Amino acid sequence: MSNMLTKSHVQLREHPITWKVTETSGSSAEGKSVRIQHQVYFDTLHQELIRLSRNPTGPAYVSISNHDTSKWVECDCGIPDPQVMRMKFSANRTFLALQVSNREVKVVDVLRGRLVAARSCRSNKSRITNIYWCQGKPQDNQLFLFVTNTGAELYMLKMQTMGSTLKHLKTVQHQTRYHWFVNSSNWLLVVDLKHVFSLYHVEPKGLVRHCKFELNCRGTNYNSNSEAYYEQITLVEMYGEVMCVYINELKGKLYILGLNRDTMVQKYVYDIYSSSKYKVSVVDNVLIVHNMIAKMAILFDIYTDPKSSLAAPLPIASDQYEKKKKNEAKNRNRTRALTVQEQKYDSWRFLAQRYVLDNSNVKTSSSNSLWTMQLDLEAIMHSWPSQKRGLLVEFLLKRQEGNCKSLLLKVMFEMVLSGESLKTLSVLYTRINSIFQEASKKSSQSNSSVDLDLKESGGDGMTKGSKGFQVLTQEQICEDVFERCLKKGMSGKRLTPYVVASVSESEYVLSRSSFA
Repeated sequence: MSNMLTKSHVQLREHPITWKVTETSGSSAEGKSVRIQHQVYFDTLHQELIRLSRNPTGPAYVSISNHDTSKWVECDCGIPDPQVMRMKFSANRTFLALQVSNREVKVVDVLRGRLVAARSCRSNKSRITNIYWCQGKPQDNQLFLFVTNTGAELYMLKMQTMGSTLKHLKTVQHQTRYHWFVNSSNWLLVVDLKHVFSLYHVEPKGLVRHCKFELNCRGTNYNSNSEAYYEQITLVEMYGEVMCVYINELKGKLYILGLNRDTMVQKYVYDIYSSSKYKVSVVDNVLIVHNMIAKMAILFDIYTDPKSSLAAPLPIASDQYEKKKKNEAKNRNRTRALTVQEQKYDSWRFLAQRYVLDNSNVKTSSSNSLWTMQLDLEAIMHSWPSQKRGLLVEFLLKRQEGNCKSLLLKVMFEMVLSGESLKTLSVLYTRINSIFQEASKKSSQSNSSVDLDLKESGGDGMTKGSKGFQVLTQEQICEDVFERCLKKGMSGKRLTPYVVASVSESEYVLSRSSFA
């Protein structure tokens, strides 16, 4: 396991994206320094930050965050209005939408740096609560959604030789109390003033309603004086399926609700140990529930264990976060530096999916940081009960990030070496081989060659099967499991039943012919 200052199943990646609200840069023509003001917006479609920078002596300019390098990349596009409330890029990144008032949106052509369209709410009573470019293929017309206090309005950006326009497609009427939007798959959940929920899917033909339901969640807020329950509900996508996550903060219960075309169905119920304030994130299809008072993270994987959490609650850890905070406290000459555990969560805001906005320095240095959460698979593996290693293999097969393939082979090696039951391993071999066959079939259908002998390369470089599941070949199992067992002194006689079980569950020939 990595050398962490605090053991945890969830880490913050090393280098955050940072920015200052105000900074001084260079000098003006009169020899004076230029004071630059930065406004930052989170783009839910691309999961990135957009920074709008202004200075008194020049035009405004836009920069985009790069999560891989933790740097800002300048984007050369014109900003036609001095007042901007929100900024978001279209799916193909060729257009930038600017919400310039609570009723109006303007669209800029990024490549040409000019205004191409503008649109106001259809009703004089409507006020925009948020705007979204919708997910779609780059060659398709770009769909754009207004969510307002009176419902939702769907538009299509129509490109024309004489000028472009946002063509109206559909309006749905709601006295909107709150809404949630999953930008990756275009699902919109709206709750009205009567506490009735409606689920819509954004499609090229319009807003299609799928289900309507009520949810008795009033009076379950940890703050008993508040009737607001909106922050207890999160619309998420896990394993390609949209789900509604609701937390009863008073009872300490987590409910995961399936949303079908006709109705809402309660699918999973988990105990989250205590009454508290909670927030929710999703990382690599794992649901992370943050206890904001105890400052702990609890992990759930609905398709690995539908009844309980994956492991005991632990705080989020990061070497870099702790070092950064200790250095800042030292630079401020404080007599006693706050521990990271004391600072965590107090100034954190959890954004869509896996991002953490830390604005703990706003009052002292006018700077912010955006951190990215990731799972520590090795720490999860080490805390996993030994009697449930079969479930651990299932869990690792479903992961798409980190060094899961090498960990998978390591767990299987330990299972064989320790004499795990043939029944358990036969079930796992069947699962592994079905994923392999499906990946092979998918590869042949797409007429693309897939290197199924691809060695560990980490992250998205690994061959994937159905729903992104990890693909293990017979050759990898032979080399990293069976041959390692022989090298560790396991006799051929003891090993042979495991090899036979593996072969009997597969249509493929082992690359090694003898282990005796």
